[in-house]
Amino acid sequence: IGVVGAGQMGTGIAIVGAKVAGLEVKCVDLNESALENSNKFVKNWLEKEEGKGRLTADEKYDVLNKMSFSTRLEELDQTDFVVEAIIENFDIKKSIFEKLDKIVPEDAILASNTSSLSITKLASTVPDRADKFI
Repeated sequence: IGVVGAGQMGTGIAIVGAKVAGLEVKCVDLNESALENSNKFVKNWLEKEEGKGRLTADEKYDVLNKMSFSTRLEELDQTDFVVEAIIENFDIKKSIFEKLDKIVPEDAILASNTSSLSITKLASTVPDRADKFI
């Protein structure tokens, strides 16, 4: 899966994808320092979980190996499911979804982690994919 946005929500979604669902996760953010902070958070969180006995060292490394970080949306070109977790700004989200629509496979699902914007309105930004937008 792909996660666009390496802030608190995006990082949490990426962890769940890799640790709980066991999926390979590509975390993308245009801000290199956000990616570095996300990567550090994941590593620290996994260390704490291992220290509490909630996962083994092998499980920790498995999660780390399932996660990758990039500043390039183009790296999501083979991704079946992409969730956006960026700032609550319609125009910025619209721009991201329009770019993703040109990058990801035709049958890929696009999702938003919005807390305040209309999903229907966001789906309208990618009309040929609106039926695959959540």
